[in-house]
Amino acid sequence: MVEKKLASLKENVEKEEDVEAKRRRQEELEKIVERLKQKNAPKEGVVSKKLESLKTTVEGKGAVTPPTEEVKREVKISVQKSSSALGNFYTAFEKPLSLIQNLMNVFPISSSLKNNLDSANINISPEGYMALSSVVSIIVAFALLILIGSLSVFLTPVLSVVGVGYSVTLSIIVAVFGFIITSMIMIYYPSMKANERAKDIDKELPFALRQLSTQLKAGVSFSNSLNSIAQSDYRVLSEEFKRVLLDMEGGMSTEEAVLKLSIRTKSKGLKKALVQIIRALRTGGNLAEIITNIADDVSFESRMKIRDFTEVLNLISIGYIMIAVVGPVMLTILSAVAQLPVFGGGIAFALVLGLFIGILFMTLMILYLIKRLEPTT
Repeated sequence: MVEKKLASLKENVEKEEDVEAKRRRQEELEKIVERLKQKNAPKEGVVSKKLESLKTTVEGKGAVTPPTEEVKREVKISVQKSSSALGNFYTAFEKPLSLIQNLMNVFPISSSLKNNLDSANINISPEGYMALSSVVSIIVAFALLILIGSLSVFLTPVLSVVGVGYSVTLSIIVAVFGFIITSMIMIYYPSMKANERAKDIDKELPFALRQLSTQLKAGVSFSNSLNSIAQSDYRVLSEEFKRVLLDMEGGMSTEEAVLKLSIRTKSKGLKKALVQIIRALRTGGNLAEIITNIADDVSFESRMKIRDFTEVLNLISIGYIMIAVVGPVMLTILSAVAQLPVFGGGIAFALVLGLFIGILFMTLMILYLIKRLEPTT
């Protein structure tokens, strides 16, 4: 009887111990899960922010937004970094410059300013760049106003004829035009620089792709192959691959980093190549063979561009010869013939000078057109 009671008591104690052990294990498991959630929460936030940033760039929503207090502080820091004098000027006249900054947002290209700055590798926020542009534009406008006013002081005899009001009006008009032109140059500069970088990339792209393909065929990993391109002397292309590696070191996956490069670059050839690389990374295709085919396609397109440019250049050269060579000769002959008494005393000097200036201007325009049409490879 006693033995049965002891056995029953032992079973009850063991059951209580099992329940207590299970409860403790459950609590420990919940603590572990909570720690894992806290540990992974920031990472998920970072990834979501990165994906949101990429989505914003793809959709073209790079416009300058209304500045918050935090953005205003970043703007001051950005302007101060570019130049302490400009930073002090912006701090002193922050409110009127903010109004001018909002006025500059009416330019259509300001909507893609964020992407253009990123593509041009200009490390400044869109708001900071717009603030810097407003400061530079105002300084140029004031400089022109003072310059025209100073010239008016030295031209006192002329002022007595045309009047002081005319001189003041002219100074204001020149200052306003100077402000508008400077603002346009500052806003369009990132886009122009991004396009120049794209041309430089196109020149080096076929050679870099062949090197990348060769390394992959030799068994080198994709990240190490990218590092090899980054360390090579491919100028802008090497810089862009360095940025890709920095993004990967910062926590981005290879696919995300390559996608980010394809979004920010203005080079159509590189963009096309990166799209194929991303597809190969997703599907697991033969990356080396795909890159080799891309390099062949880029080289073929370059040869076609050179052939088309040669055909166009033949036509342009005829027009250039007619304007730059035949035009001045004909003008000189006509001027000499017009001096004969039969034709009544010749052509006015101002007309001849204007025609020569027009010929010079047209010649420069043809040279500029040839430079613009020149293929990048």
